[in-house]
Amino acid sequence: MILLVCDDNKKELEKIKNIVNEINYIDHIYACKNGQEMIDIAKNNPVDLIITDIDMPSVNGIDAVGKIKENYRQNVRVIFMTGFPEYSIKSHDYRPVDFIVKPIDTNRLLDSISIAYDMIESYRLSNQARVCDTIFIYKFRKSTHMIDYDNILFFEKNGRNINIILDDDSSLSYYEDFTKLQERLPLLFFKSSSKHIINLKKVYKISPLSRTTMNISFKNSNLKAVLNKSVEGDFLYRYHRAKY
Repeated sequence: MILLVCDDNKKELEKIKNIVNEINYIDHIYACKNGQEMIDIAKNNPVDLIITDIDMPSVNGIDAVGKIKENYRQNVRVIFMTGFPEYSIKSHDYRPVDFIVKPIDTNRLLDSISIAYDMIESYRLSNQARVCDTIFIYKFRKSTHMIDYDNILFFEKNGRNINIILDDDSSLSYYEDFTKLQERLPLLFFKSSSKHIINLKKVYKISPLSRTTMNISFKNSNLKAVLNKSVEGDFLYRYHRAKY
């Protein structure tokens, strides 16, 4: 994994570099002291994860990340750091792995880097694997896991976690961006709500839940997912196509 660290405070920058230097799965570390330098490095070099301060002169960390993701590294992962918690809402536009308020807690930073690594490797594996149409592949705690799509009822977003709900009603958890997950799944999976991606071949019935939602029941399972009524038409079209 290639890392880019940015902070205009020299002591903070050195502290972070010392922390990440101990991580054995990081292949290279770029370091810089302002947003423009961060943009220039990401423009000209492959970068998997950016760890950046927000409040910096000239170009702040949020704007720099926005330019990088828009123009150069769409899939780069980000951990924001700041002494100002009020930046949190704006930073969510770029779906950061974490938003860490200074002073930096070493264990939290290491945990967030580990989560970012799992996300990056899961996405990379899915793009490389020839079997991705039949087998779901993900990374968790440095191990590669594989599950037949036929054994999956649905995926459920739970904070930074993704829960994989299996057809024996058991579940597994790992870390991945929910939007990226949706992009890499085959067409037999359908995003039924902001928190659920369902296996259309496993659906048994849908029934009213509220004015705006419905319950999705699955074959041979007591578990349920949610269907927003706003996408009911798309769901029915995709459901009937998935049967054939």
